[in-house]
Amino acid sequence: MRQLKVLPMEEKYLEQVLKIERETFTVPWSKAAFKRELNTSYGYYIVGIVADKIIAYLGAWVISNRAHITNLAISKDYRRQKIATKLLCCLYTKLEEKKINMITLEVRVSNQIAQELYRKEGFVSIGVKEDYYSDNQENALIMCKKL
Repeated sequence: MRQLKVLPMEEKYLEQVLKIERETFTVPWSKAAFKRELNTSYGYYIVGIVADKIIAYLGAWVISNRAHITNLAISKDYRRQKIATKLLCCLYTKLEEKKINMITLEVRVSNQIAQELYRKEGFVSIGVKEDYYSDNQENALIMCKKL
């Protein structure tokens, strides 16, 4: 794989981000939702680029002394190549600069692949949100990591 560049997400990348979003999630975010996120003071959104093509993105809210991962997705042709780990490392660096010591996220209880990634990254399960996902009322596993 060619060199992965990680850059701040910008509106000009949203069409490519939305393509990944739609191929990854059952209930994808809209372009308007991403635009809102990019214009908040607490949003942290980055993209992974290979040869001028967006192949991944990560979003998080950074509020007070905590962070919450809102979304992380990798284009299907680039999965299982440690790209998610690289994006998470960029997030960790940002959070350490801001002296933030806790990251949380929700993940579908059926999404074993994502859970495996997060566990390898040091996240632990701390609870369940019942009926969290609107498309099928699936439960969400709440995970957190202390930095």
